[in-house]
Amino acid sequence: ASDVYKRQVFSGGEPLVQECLAEAIAEVKALGFAVGLHTGGYRPAQLKKVLPLVDWVGFDIKAPFEAEAYRRLTGAAHLRQAEESLNLLVESGVDFECRTTCDSRFLECDDIRQIGHDLAARGVKKYFLQKYRPIPSDSTTQDSDCEKFFRDKALQEELKSMFACFDIRR
Repeated sequence: ASDVYKRQVFSGGEPLVQECLAEAIAEVKALGFAVGLHTGGYRPAQLKKVLPLVDWVGFDIKAPFEAEAYRRLTGAAHLRQAEESLNLLVESGVDFECRTTCDSRFLECDDIRQIGHDLAARGVKKYFLQKYRPIPSDSTTQDSDCEKFFRDKALQEELKSMFACFDIRR
């Protein structure tokens, strides 16, 4: 069987809100699966508990590392927690990537540039931009609004120069 069938990913919402996550991961690992985790990082104490158990983490960077920007985008004051979680990841040795969903309602190309510079300065090696896809309750965002991040070739070249691994996910 292919190794792809031997991986399990815990995602959500936010899987770190589940108090029994470490136990669930341990059970999955005991079955012989590799484990991935998708998180926004706003629960660093819980991340610290599960980091020794996971093989990979996908870390969502929601906004530039400024308190007001993070609060505006997430609706909560989670910047300090996200930064603490990012530091834990960088220091852990666990394979991880950071990614930002390019939602034109909240972010501009300069925001993505700033995020990229901040992540590179913190030691992040893998960064991905993800295309925002309007949800049914978003009747104003057009597909073309979301494309502006991917039409900016200077931004892409700048980000490519900062990371060992950079790509766009459409």
